[in-house]
Amino acid sequence: MTTNASIPYAARQLFPAVDPTGALIPGSDIQAQIASLQGHYNGMGVKVDKRVGGVNLVSSYTYSHKLDNWAASGLSYGNNGRPSYPDYNKINKGNGDLDVRHRWSSGFVMQAPFGRGKKYLSGVNHFVDQTVSGWQASGIFTVESGQWFTPSQEFDTGNNGNRSYCGNCRTRPDYVAGQDPNAGPRQVNPTDVTVKWFNVNAFQAAANGTIGNVGRNTVHGPGYANLDASIAKSFPLKESARLKFQAEFYNFTNSTNFLVDNPGSSPNSFRMNNRTPAQNIPTSFGAMLADRGGRVLQFSLRLDF
Repeated sequence: MTTNASIPYAARQLFPAVDPTGALIPGSDIQAQIASLQGHYNGMGVKVDKRVGGVNLVSSYTYSHKLDNWAASGLSYGNNGRPSYPDYNKINKGNGDLDVRHRWSSGFVMQAPFGRGKKYLSGVNHFVDQTVSGWQASGIFTVESGQWFTPSQEFDTGNNGNRSYCGNCRTRPDYVAGQDPNAGPRQVNPTDVTVKWFNVNAFQAAANGTIGNVGRNTVHGPGYANLDASIAKSFPLKESARLKFQAEFYNFTNSTNFLVDNPGSSPNSFRMNNRTPAQNIPTSFGAMLADRGGRVLQFSLRLDF
């Protein structure tokens, strides 16, 4: 195989596709199955489960690290971890697409202490008791570190046919000496692409005839924090029938959790369109341009009989 761009691409394929007559199909994809991929997951978890008065609490923390050379890419995890060359497992080894290093999740269920037999308003009449008693509040609070992403470049320094060998696989850029891609500025403004999440000065076009020295999943994305909550109450109608009301609040605090602009397998925020850092400042490369959405409310009534 050669990187000589003067030689037609079809003639440079390791296993060129052919039509029914046996003629080469220029620019055709190479499809193959390999059994040399590996993944490793190591983690440590701590869990606390406690009842305090009328409140049930459960909290867990997980520290983990996942390494692999081909994982969930292409499954709409918002990542761009596909290998630049499927046959070269060494350069594909890196943080897994779903490598979430830190995750803390806590939940609670609380029975309101109001009504007959409770701490407060225990002497109320039957009508008031039916109104104030039986309320239940619950919630789940989750905080986790961000996923990892792979910068790619939109030009063919490897002279490999502009990604035709692997469909959506992309070559990667080169690092700029002395620059840390995760040094910041870690700022977000969805209306201004010049405001960057990671350091775009750390990347430049790969040298001609190469596929870049940037590793897979080396840029750390934004973290995630969310609280979902609900309140519910059952109203007895007769001995065998109850009416249940429930209000659910997803993203109760209306917090903003940023995403890349395209939560698919190859987000534009990690596609480098130009060859130098200065040329990439006015592009979407390095910018967070979307979020997971705001608060969502849901109300329901259910009749059990």
